[in-house]
Amino acid sequence: MDDLGAQEQAVLDLITGNPFAGQQDIAAVLGIARSTVAAHIVQLVNKGYILGRGYVLPTSKRMVCVGGAVLDRKYHAKKDLILETSNPVDGYRSFGGVARNVAENLARLGVDISFVSIVGDDETGRSLVRHLRDLGADVSQVITTTERPTAEYAAILDRNNDLVLGIADMEIFDLFSSSYLDRFWPHLASATWVFIDCNLPAATLAALISRKQGARFKLAVDTVSSPKSARLPKDLTGIDLLFTNHDEANTMLGMTDA
Repeated sequence: MDDLGAQEQAVLDLITGNPFAGQQDIAAVLGIARSTVAAHIVQLVNKGYILGRGYVLPTSKRMVCVGGAVLDRKYHAKKDLILETSNPVDGYRSFGGVARNVAENLARLGVDISFVSIVGDDETGRSLVRHLRDLGADVSQVITTTERPTAEYAAILDRNNDLVLGIADMEIFDLFSSSYLDRFWPHLASATWVFIDCNLPAATLAALISRKQGARFKLAVDTVSSPKSARLPKDLTGIDLLFTNHDEANTMLGMTDA
């Protein structure tokens, strides 16, 4: 553990042996002040070696997905669409959101996965969270709010399966401010990989990417769409893996196709 000092390592070894050891006990064993032990523990939490008072040690190879959680609705026209009147369709609904999709796939693969997002205090949000929980994902860090409903996306497709109209209510993600990072940071810092998507506000993305540079985990980012890719900061230092496509990359770089 090259990022630990000798005393930090000694404190971690004692906590590993007895997670319920008190700071004064640790100080007595090491012959240092209790305040010094407290400072080392803060650094161990920030670096992800422990999760906080308890002291809870992180599980190995745990992944965290942070970002969009959405109800997707798709309507496939049975006949040629006629504007300004009712049209017969086949309707489908499923749970979506890039980060949520990744979390579900990893859970199905048996990965130790945790999901962090924000949903409304409604049946859609409760169903979405319950679905992931039933797959084995940790959803204890999902925020529930009464300020906005759970995000929804609806698409109308013609008989050829081409998109005619798409509408989205995603304002709930604007509530996921950078202030939440302090609440979640021990959870993120103790992960092996953290995956985030650009459904998060620009300020939150910038704060997380900047703060990650002092942490141990690897960071993967998905740009989601061309407009949302512009939310990433110009300086991408701290991102270990970037998922993007041609159009999204052009938007990030301020380029246009000739």
